[in-house]
Amino acid sequence: MSKCKTIYFDYTLVLIYSIVSQKSFSITPWSFEDHFIWTQLLHLVAFVFIPLRFYKKAGVSPHQVYRYAFGFLIVHAVSQFISSLFLMPTCSFWYGLRWYFLLEAPSLFLLTSLSLFLIQHCSRRRYIYLWLICFVTFFGLFIVYDLLETPTLFFFHPSIGYYPGPLYDHWIPIPRSLIFASLWSVVAGIFFYMWTRKRQIGFLGFILLLPLLIRSTLGLHQTHQTVQSALPSHYTTQFTQVFSDQALRSSQLQSMDYYIQRISKTIALPLPTNPIKIYIYSDPRQKKRLTGTHLTMIGNPRQRSLHILDFSTWDLLFVHELTHALSSPLRQNILSMPLNPLLTEGLAMYTQKYMGPYNLQQWGKAIVRFRKQTTLANIDQISFYRQPPLHAYGLAGAWIDYLIQTYGIDRYKKYYGGQPFSNVYPSPQHEVEKQWFAWMDQAVLTEEIYNTMLSSLERKSVFEVKCPHEIAHALYKIEQCHDEQPCKGYWEAYAKGCSENYTIPKGYQKPIIKPLGTLLATDIDHYTALQKNKHYIDIAKQYEKIDDFASALTYVEKAMAIVPSEVLAIQRDRLSFLLDGSAKKNPVQTKSPQL
Repeated sequence: MSKCKTIYFDYTLVLIYSIVSQKSFSITPWSFEDHFIWTQLLHLVAFVFIPLRFYKKAGVSPHQVYRYAFGFLIVHAVSQFISSLFLMPTCSFWYGLRWYFLLEAPSLFLLTSLSLFLIQHCSRRRYIYLWLICFVTFFGLFIVYDLLETPTLFFFHPSIGYYPGPLYDHWIPIPRSLIFASLWSVVAGIFFYMWTRKRQIGFLGFILLLPLLIRSTLGLHQTHQTVQSALPSHYTTQFTQVFSDQALRSSQLQSMDYYIQRISKTIALPLPTNPIKIYIYSDPRQKKRLTGTHLTMIGNPRQRSLHILDFSTWDLLFVHELTHALSSPLRQNILSMPLNPLLTEGLAMYTQKYMGPYNLQQWGKAIVRFRKQTTLANIDQISFYRQPPLHAYGLAGAWIDYLIQTYGIDRYKKYYGGQPFSNVYPSPQHEVEKQWFAWMDQAVLTEEIYNTMLSSLERKSVFEVKCPHEIAHALYKIEQCHDEQPCKGYWEAYAKGCSENYTIPKGYQKPIIKPLGTLLATDIDHYTALQKNKHYIDIAKQYEKIDDFASALTYVEKAMAIVPSEVLAIQRDRLSFLLDGSAKKNPVQTKSPQL
């Protein structure tokens, strides 16, 4: 009876912890995040509870240990039902159920089998803990290496499970490699169970390690070589190596060199001696499969590489990600960047200068007006990721813009490099923060401008959106339906069931600009100033596509005459760079696109 009480105490303790933590962290029942966190919690079962309850206990059979361990999966299910009934609604029971079989069950079976093996072969309990830690760490070292040295931002670990890449990329696919990884964990669990009964099969354990040697072939991670082979068009410029799944124009490649020179000058860095590797994808699903990122653009400082969707010479998001790669010499640590996103994203926003037609000072003032209690602490360290992206990036950019404009780039480089704020700047941070608010308040922000910003300001944080992964899954299924209305209707209803007020988005779409002839023939006398400005910019973009840089430059100057802006000044300088032959080294195509 006392043994049963002990076991029920363990279950009750974990149940209470699960419900309280779920409420505290606002984790939706049956969501991927919930299952991933629970998979980590199951290590507590293997590391603590099983050795504590069953080590050197007479008459204990393996089946008792497995029943005890898998009882925690039932505890998890109970906690989910309680949470969904009384705390927060469930997004999709069936979507969440799959993660029991792909994450928790394989991990728990492996950890239980390993604990059972160690219980019977270790002379002291602390050796059990040590070997369990060594097991998790051994496979973890491969993951750390892959994350640091390869394009991969997803990982598979036999006990930790599957991490799909940045969770703010809503879509979480279930690739074949995940099925293999789950089966691999189960087979490893069977091996440890059999090894407990038959010691002579221990040599077969080396076979279980073979997937580590061919993990790229199995899709457990991707190397730079495998990604490059998937992108058939290869180019070399003065400062870059470019890998794309579509052919690029010479002016696009020369523009990359222009931006590298401009950014290097802006943040007072020498031009790169080794090429920046730029990977360009037209299909976000291919990008997700190869890198673990779907719609998120990546600038990797350590690897000096970029992974972006498409490439537009007018898109300053490219400048943002390029800044991450170029700024790596400023911080000497294993990541070649500060851990505080306020510094890294703020610097990238500073070189980007604008979000849409408005500068960082205007966005900062608008955000402070929208969020009355805004402070720098809201975007410092981990708090950065809790904010809506526009708020976090806009304020970070405005903060760094103010620091560099006021105190210069050299001081900021010291701050970025790791020196404390108090050692770099002449005033305490709270005093500089007050001056920053006063500076933002000087920005021109009319009611008309603020109202155009409102729809963007009202967007929630990614982690505040209800059922993001389930809705992204529905969107993926809708795309697979093509024109089959019953199929599309089913998945649209599925998405609406997750969130009643949710509107099915159109997914990733390239911006569409009218043909040049249509634009030139359009009567714009009735257009507002902003509409005329956009119209001239569209004409400039179309002229650039046919390499008529002189005409493109003319229309940029017309746009600037209506609405002067630094972002247009950047495009004017870039077009002048292309027009006067400032690109000293012509791009060389090193591999032809496969037509």
